[in-house]
Amino acid sequence: MKQTPPEWAIKFLRWFCREDHLEEIEGDLYEIFNLKKEYGDISYARRTFLYDVLKFFRPSNFKTPAMTFSVNRGLWNHNLKISVRILKKYLLFTGINATGLVLGITAFLILLLYYLQETSYDTFFPNHQKIYRIVINSMEDGQYQESARSPIPLMEFYQEAMAEDVTFGRMLPWPGFIKFKETDKRKENQFVFADETVFDIFPFKVVRGSLENALSAPFQLVITESKALHYFGNENPVGKTLIYDESSGEFEFNVVAVVQDLPFNTHLDFDFIASIKSLNQVAPWYNNWFYPSTFLYAKFENGVNIEAFQKRSHKILEQNAKPGYLDDHPEVVIQPLTSIYLTSDRNGEWKSNNTQININFFAALAGFILLIAIINYINLTTANSQQRTREIGLKKAMGSARSQLITQFFLESLLMISLSIAISVTIIILLWDPLISQLLNRTVVLQFSTNYLLLASLLAGSLVLAGVAGVYPALATIRYNPIDAIRNNLNQYMSKGTQRKALVTVQLSVSMFLILFTMLLIKQYFFLQTKYSGFEKDYRVALKMVDDHDALNYQTLKEQLMQLSFVENVAVSSTIIGLGEGFYGFNATLPDRPNLDNVEWFTLGVDEDYLQTFDIKMVEGRDFNKDLSSDEKEAFILNKTAADQLGGSVLEERMDLTVYTGKADTRKGKIIGVVEDFHFQSLYESVKPLIIYINKHEHYTDYLNIKLNPGNSITEQVEAIEAVYGSFNPDKPMELLFIEDEIKQTYKRELASSKIMFWFTLLSIFIAALGAFGLASYSFRRRTKEIGMRKVLGASTGHITLEVMREYVLLLGIACLVAWPIAFYLSAQWLGNFAYSIHFGVFNYLLGLLLLVGIVLLSNLHQLLWSIKLNPVDCLRVE
Repeated sequence: MKQTPPEWAIKFLRWFCREDHLEEIEGDLYEIFNLKKEYGDISYARRTFLYDVLKFFRPSNFKTPAMTFSVNRGLWNHNLKISVRILKKYLLFTGINATGLVLGITAFLILLLYYLQETSYDTFFPNHQKIYRIVINSMEDGQYQESARSPIPLMEFYQEAMAEDVTFGRMLPWPGFIKFKETDKRKENQFVFADETVFDIFPFKVVRGSLENALSAPFQLVITESKALHYFGNENPVGKTLIYDESSGEFEFNVVAVVQDLPFNTHLDFDFIASIKSLNQVAPWYNNWFYPSTFLYAKFENGVNIEAFQKRSHKILEQNAKPGYLDDHPEVVIQPLTSIYLTSDRNGEWKSNNTQININFFAALAGFILLIAIINYINLTTANSQQRTREIGLKKAMGSARSQLITQFFLESLLMISLSIAISVTIIILLWDPLISQLLNRTVVLQFSTNYLLLASLLAGSLVLAGVAGVYPALATIRYNPIDAIRNNLNQYMSKGTQRKALVTVQLSVSMFLILFTMLLIKQYFFLQTKYSGFEKDYRVALKMVDDHDALNYQTLKEQLMQLSFVENVAVSSTIIGLGEGFYGFNATLPDRPNLDNVEWFTLGVDEDYLQTFDIKMVEGRDFNKDLSSDEKEAFILNKTAADQLGGSVLEERMDLTVYTGKADTRKGKIIGVVEDFHFQSLYESVKPLIIYINKHEHYTDYLNIKLNPGNSITEQVEAIEAVYGSFNPDKPMELLFIEDEIKQTYKRELASSKIMFWFTLLSIFIAALGAFGLASYSFRRRTKEIGMRKVLGASTGHITLEVMREYVLLLGIACLVAWPIAFYLSAQWLGNFAYSIHFGVFNYLLGLLLLVGIVLLSNLHQLLWSIKLNPVDCLRVE
């Protein structure tokens, strides 16, 4: 170890310390250092010296830049003018650099804004760090269920058992029809019943009225600003009434307040908040442990010990819950409010959430694109700086200091980068609506003017990038001897370009990875869309039974629909096929096979026409028969997975199925058929054992599934169906869903990811191609004399091309060795989220390599053609 103080610490001291203090301070520090060194611990002495230097780093010891500002300002103005002239002189490199930077920074900022929005959910609520959501995990018929909701009675027991510094509040979504005028009735899916305490937990901004005691009495209603405008126009809605039309009747609600619309970045989703006390008349049966369940929130003023709270919750459940509810072994889980949007994907969420992995992926994509753009800029700036050797030589001969030359390069970079950022911000502002929001497949709020952290990051980033991209080429050129630089005799200074090759390799590796992962996303998405689901979904629509009138009289509507010439079949069901919701896990047993009682069953209630409506194929046995009245209560059809799990032929075997229709109803019957497996859930899940049975109870007649004739106009068919439904139930608007579109919505996250990945990968590849073009231009022109000599000696065009492109082959090989293992690992991890996925094999990796090779060749094509046309004599005259 060196026996002297750290050199950089001494330089740092001399840099900041004023001259009249420096000699005394430095002398004292050396004296202390030597005394400590005598004790033999040189490492301790060096550390102490550094610590003592830092102690003197305070304003009273700083140098004062007096009388120098006016001189330096003139010098900076001069350097700025020179920078502008240099950028104009090397217009090709300036254009390539500017284009690459603008595209890279634009893409980075778009994805950064998206990332900032996705990570900001629910953080706007005051004391958001004290708010939690209480949810339930349970076992239902052997299946582990994670619910986003809690039983309604749970809150009252919490209030009795918990301290006063905890506020609980429930929010229960309950869609219904709002009737304002005789001709104005519409379905409002964002209608919520809530406790008055929710406004203590979530202090929404009031536009009109007051939230104080807003939900203290039945039939009080708070609405959002947009709904107030829709129903009341510019009038003050406070004190006016709206009619809430639900299956149990019509109820008049009094508007007591108007709040601002919910911000984009919240997991909550409502337009109306009604007093939960109204449910005593709207649905007197609501306050039970099983159905419906509610969103339960809590605000802990003094923080919370999550583990202790969950243990206490378990005791509350044991002491107060109904025995039937405890049979499912419920467990309480507490979720921090701000974690819900990115970490919670439970049954019954307010709306579809994102995932932390997904947004981290796009954050990495943003970083990759910016990295490619920066590498381009550094490479091209360094390459271009070697054409300015005479300029640097003359400046050094005229007495320019190293700091002045570094300042010159720094200013050029700062000017270029600042201009690029300004252009990028302008592009984003101009194209944000609707182009960029549509690309991201969601509303993203532009935050440039309000996000000071983002503005500060842009400023700091431009300075850092200018420093790196400006100082690096400056240091590479100012080491030249002035005479050698003027004579352009720089062979002794030329390196093998290791740094440049390393940067190009990183760029190619990133491009290779992005190409491969984009191919993966697109192929998996199309696989999800095109994989045969085991049933036909084209030209199938689901007509929702919106109230008791529909559910009880669906058979009449079914017969009327069958009269339409383009309707081939109509069948009732309890849910929509392919979405996985509403396939209840009822208990089923086979008396002859008691060892199979614990099979995890899913069920689907239908009528006799269901299998024909969706063209679901029979494997063995028969379909339901309308002429056999016993089928309605005693017939079961299994899917092939269920039959295989039971083993062997299952036809005619006895089965008991317990169905809940307000009370337990055990049906005893036999298995009459087995159908081919079909994906009644999404492709995220493997096919589970399914029991199909006839259930025409009004609780299960939720949809009429209609098979349409593909030879007719869809618009005309929908209008005809609407006319039939309008005459059947004139008081309610029709709700018609295209089953294919509903299934596509299940994979909208993959669609959005594929779109974003595709376009931003194209952008990154274009940026990389720009860089390759610029470097090829520099490389070919630098080797002009060599190309001419090879031509004179008889080299063919192909030989010259291979010679020039040889280094790219090596760099591509290294890029593959870096990118392929990473892509292989991450693709396996991502595809593991799906029960059914593509095989992303060797062919795809080779195809990715061919695409990248093609991009490199295309970016060099112009220079290759230029070299072919070169006259050897002209080449040899080049200096």
